Order: sequence, then C-alpha cells, then structure tokens
Amino acid sequence: ASESADPLHAYGTDEEWYMPGSVDPYVNTGDLSDDPLAFAKDRTAYISSLLGGLETRMVKSGDSWQEFTTGFNTLLFSYYGAMNWVSRYIGGMETERAHKGDPGATAPMVPISPAKQRDAIQFLAGGMFSAQPLPLGKGTMERLAPQRWGHWGSNLSPRLDYPYFSRVQALQGNILNRITSPFTLARVLESELYAENPFTLVELFDTLNGAIWTEVLSPANGSAIPTVRRGAQRMWLDRLIEIAFLPENGMPADARAVARMTLMELSGKIDSSLESAGGLDGYTKAHLLDCKARIATAFDAGYQLEI
Repeated sequence: ASESADPLHAYGTDEEWYMPGSVDPYVNTGDLSDDPLAFAKDRTAYISSLLGGLETRMVKSGDSWQEFTTGFNTLLFSYYGAMNWVSRYIGGMETERAHKGDPGATAPMVPISPAKQRDAIQFLAGGMFSAQPLPLGKGTMERLAPQRWGHWGSNLSPRLDYPYFSRVQALQGNILNRITSPFTLARVLESELYAENPFTLVELFDTLNGAIWTEVLSPANGSAIPTVRRGAQRMWLDRLIEIAFLPENGMPADARAVARMTLMELSGKIDSSLESAGGLDGYTKAHLLDCKARIATAFDAGYQLEI
C-alpha cells in the first residue's frame, strides 16, 4: 500500500469500472492514458476523420460490402466507448488506496473538479447529443450491407437494412441513463459540499436540455427537427418524466424537483414554437404536439398518484 500513490502502480478492480455505483473516471477499460477526457476528445475526432474514404480502405474490388458494415460498426462503437469514458466524469470521484502518511498520498475520495465536470458535459452535449453524433457521409447508408446468414457466432437480424436511428438512440440512451442515474445525481448533489463554484443538478439538466432541445430553446425560423434529434428528445423527455414522477430508489428529491421544473419550462417553449407552426414541417409539428401532450399527461397522472 505504501507505493500505491505511484502512478506506475495505478490499480482498479473490474467492479470499480462496471458497477452502477462506480465513481472513478480514471478506472476504465480500453484507456491507458492519464487523462481519459483529453484522450476521448482526440479519439472521437480521429474516428470522425476515418469515416471519409472508409469504403476504399475497407472494401477491395470483389469483396462483400459487409466489410464496410463491419468497419462502420467498429467506428460507431469506438465513438460510443470514448463518450462513455467522458460520462464517468459527471459526479465522479478520483479514488486512492494509499494509507495515511504514505508518500504522495492524497485523500481516499477526491471529487472531480467542477471545471472538469463542465468540460465533460459540454463535450457530451456537442457530441453524443448533437443532431448527428457520427456524421454520415454521402452514400454511407446505401453501402451498409447486411450479413445474410446466421451461425453460432452471429445472430441474423430481422432487418436487411442498417438500423442506424435505433442503434444511435440506444447508445445515446446508455449515456443518458448513466449520467442521470440515482447514483450519479446523488453524487453531483453531494459534491456541492466540496467546491466554491460547484457543478450542480440545475446546471446538468440545463446543459442536457439546451443541447437536446436546441431547435425549440434557441430556434431559427422554421427550425425542422431531424429524425435522430426527435428520437433523442423523446428519450430525454421520457427520462425527465421518470425522474419526476416514477423515480428509482435513491433518486434525490432535488433531482425530482429540477426534472419537474425542466418539464414545465420545456412545455412553455414548445407552446411558443407551435404558435409559429406555419413555418414548421409536418414531422416537427406532429412531434411537438405529441411531446406537449405527453408532458401534460405526465403531470396530470403524477399529481393524481401523489394525492
């Protein structure tokens, strides 16, 4: 234990990585850097650059286009993996196994600084929760060929076309559920005890809401909401409703209050967007009407349940 503060002896268990209550963003798989956030920024930029010309590098003349799909999946899940490292900074704490008096030892639990947490959530907002997390080049969807046979090492998909929207939404959902879990939100709330300018639940929810609902909160004239974005908005809306009215065990009361406030403010912004519905396309108008109705239903059912 006397040498555990030595960076060359850095150590963490599997449980400290995958358990729901894991806290240390420096305990990861697939990352051996001393700054996972900086590494994730470099890695996602590199992954995005690899999309261009992927068909030339992955598929030789005479090869199946399935090789292109394999390459695209590798990039997509590598992108998600890097974003997952970043999500661990929210409400995170750097852990230390050193004993009192050991050379170079720090406190056993040191909260991630508010500046690092803000950097992390802004990066997630501009990447994983952008309108198109991994931009598709022209002709990409047409080249994503299916695997047409199943065996013991591969399941045959019921769809021949590539399920891009549902796959991206599933990955976004994993990140969103992690950073809004009761464990994470409780740690964000408690970390306010440690800092003069803390990263707060209000700031977390505001940043996510502003990134996911950009077209409504900061609209341009006749802003159309694209398919991937509509999916993310429904997912975030559902998560807000869950936190406010159907919370998991351990959900902080302040998180429920902030979720309700966010829903109320969002409903008002949706009303403002619908007032200018003449400039909205059919999908966007239908989506906003649906979201408004879901918020109203949630509040009505929630209050009845509490009474």
